[in-house]
Amino acid sequence: MSEKAELRKLWMEQEGALSESYIAESNAGIIRNLFSLPEFQRAETVLFFYSIWSEPDTHEMIRRALDLGKTVALPKTYPKGIMQARKIAGFDELAPTRFGIPEPHESAPRIGPDELDFIVVPAVVFDHG
Repeated sequence: MSEKAELRKLWMEQEGALSESYIAESNAGIIRNLFSLPEFQRAETVLFFYSIWSEPDTHEMIRRALDLGKTVALPKTYPKGIMQARKIAGFDELAPTRFGIPEPHESAPRIGPDELDFIVVPAVVFDHG
């Protein structure tokens, strides 16, 4: 098992011991901090990654960004690690892919990298590298 896989497994075990109220409180704090950032407030177009498992909940962030009138995009994935940002207006425009993660349909409008003002990437663990 790689070092990254071992660290991920260890963190997920530790995180599994956290209470639901702690996780809910943490998600609320992350949302509060994100939406108070001047860079996020100025952003017109935001790319969110759809959170899975124990990652910080981006679903509520997406809902709130849409309510604020921001252009919201999620990645559409392709073979060989290729991703394209695709605009959505709601969760009903998503469908599970081969990994089970909901993504925009192929017909969703494409948004170029230069059009993105802010990107939100949930993750279980980050390093300082």
